[in-house]
Amino acid sequence: MKKENIEFQMNDKYQKNVYSNNSVFYIDNVCDFLKISNPFNFDFKKLMKGYYLTHNKWKNKITSEEYDALLDGMPYTNDNEANCINYLKYKCADLNLLSLCKLFECDGSNGSCDLSIDIYNRLWGFTSNIEKNAKFGIRLGPDTMCTVTKTIDELFRENQKISIRQIYNEIVENENTEKTQKLNDIFGEIFVNFSTLGNFVLVPFKFNKARFLLTNDFWDLSLALLELNEDKELDGILSKCDWNQETFTKYINLMFLWDFIEIKNKQYHTILFVKDKDYLFEDISEKYDEIKRYFKIMNNIIKRRSLFMTLMLRLSMIDNSVLMKNQEKVELSKFSSLYEEIVSNVFFNKNGTNKIYKGYKEVFDAIQSCLENNLGLDNSDVIDFVKKVEEEIERIKL
Repeated sequence: MKKENIEFQMNDKYQKNVYSNNSVFYIDNVCDFLKISNPFNFDFKKLMKGYYLTHNKWKNKITSEEYDALLDGMPYTNDNEANCINYLKYKCADLNLLSLCKLFECDGSNGSCDLSIDIYNRLWGFTSNIEKNAKFGIRLGPDTMCTVTKTIDELFRENQKISIRQIYNEIVENENTEKTQKLNDIFGEIFVNFSTLGNFVLVPFKFNKARFLLTNDFWDLSLALLELNEDKELDGILSKCDWNQETFTKYINLMFLWDFIEIKNKQYHTILFVKDKDYLFEDISEKYDEIKRYFKIMNNIIKRRSLFMTLMLRLSMIDNSVLMKNQEKVELSKFSSLYEEIVSNVFFNKNGTNKIYKGYKEVFDAIQSCLENNLGLDNSDVIDFVKKVEEEIERIKL
């Protein structure tokens, strides 16, 4: 399938400004997000500079030279920058502002990324971690599924702990091209797709921090904690929200996590792509190939989920009344119940219990059936678009 078949066209304003170093580029809502070209590939690190240009009440607390240096050190400031360089800049460029403002986090885990929060709101009704989420009945908070910082730390440490800032200094400041090449070779596209929407997720409140020591931030191991309801290990986080097998099943479906599960005894069970949290770090110099293989799998899972999430966002913006009157014309609106209809009919049985799916293929079959039978959209642009996204996801093999 040709790339343009599922491309969201960028309007003239964004086409001129999105990669311009001299312009302010900042997207804070889903409607504008869906106007950019291929939003499923969009790297949220590109919002970092715009965030500090538009959220800069602290600006008078540093010198103009420091402010200019801050902006010059942002990701994507220079053309053709290596992926690992942009990643390290994202992790370290703003650390000096820690006491002055809320640092930019692509996943919005600290409330900084307006776009991420709007995505969570539209897909899952999330506004903040203060109140219980309406869809789950528990408190949730944003998180990034697959991270690489811990693995990078282990790759560079030599019998002593090393910080990401030290790695930044060595690779970015000292322009260590050998180590730059090494990182890009091992991690590849994950440095970019780490900060695309397919890697963002909501988790039970406080699970974000609690999972790190138990899993070294490997998402498959983190998901296993939720499946096995390892409440004692998590200091009671799950018992506070009445977590159980049904909650886990609902979580897999509503968070679109089918690539991480298999079905045994009619229940979801987590696929472990890594044996345990320390396995890849033991004799790490001998496991480069295994590390590459693991992150290649994670990268493809993220790409597939990004496509699906973008589809769900687009469906959430479609005006039902327009579809019913004229199936040849699909328009965007600020709110639509189409996505809610899909969630209700695809992920839940009539008695309210959760459905079980082997993967995207079965999910897409259910979505198409819902669109055709429940909503009467058997010959619409929506059906065609859904099919095209399914085909593109299928092309990305794990």
